[in-house]
Amino acid sequence: MFLICCSENLKVIGITASNTWGLFLLVLLYGYGLVDIPRTVWWSSHIQYTLNQTYFRVAKLSMECSETQEKYEDTLEVCHLQCPVLLCVLIDQVASYM
Repeated sequence: MFLICCSENLKVIGITASNTWGLFLLVLLYGYGLVDIPRTVWWSSHIQYTLNQTYFRVAKLSMECSETQEKYEDTLEVCHLQCPVLLCVLIDQVASYM
């Protein structure tokens, strides 16, 4: 009798805990969504704000592109010093991708 009672109570406690956790997450995520989605729509309607964000992203991508180009040129110089034939093969492979 004690074992049956204990296992049923444990099952009820598990179900209650999972429902409570689910409701807690639901309320938390709804709260975030109800605030963040209108804020995103509000800020995206401001043209100057959107333009400034785009300028920032373009500047960041431009810097990353320049750094990558410099690394590529440094690698080509090292390859040229070590093996000039390998440089020709690398240039041909890169040219075929473009």
